[in-house]
Amino acid sequence: MVPVGAFFKGHAPTSAVGLGEDLPAAVARQWGQWCAAGGYATNAVKGKPHQDFHNAVRMPIPVFHAIEDDIATPATVADLMRTFPHTDKWVHHIRPSQHGLKPIGHIDWFRSSRQALWPLLSQPLHAPR
Repeated sequence: MVPVGAFFKGHAPTSAVGLGEDLPAAVARQWGQWCAAGGYATNAVKGKPHQDFHNAVRMPIPVFHAIEDDIATPATVADLMRTFPHTDKWVHHIRPSQHGLKPIGHIDWFRSSRQALWPLLSQPLHAPR
């Protein structure tokens, strides 16, 4: 639906399938290419070492992962973390029910119905102990 919508409408109707706001067609095509091949943004720089910044990242990378997310699964989150080989990184796995919430999915972190998570997301980020 996303590629067809992008072709006919000039934008990807991602809101119609519950994936947030509609995306510009070029962004949707790039997103599709990254997701289809695995490796995410590293696909865009394959064979272009002068554009690949992943090895240069040295700042810590904390990630919040909703365990029921059907797009960012534990396997895809681990794959994403592997793209940054020279930095400390950790994943905070969030179980919405432990916060009295219904599933978060991939994009519902900042909906007003998920406000119970906002203090967690705004705390100073550090590695779990």
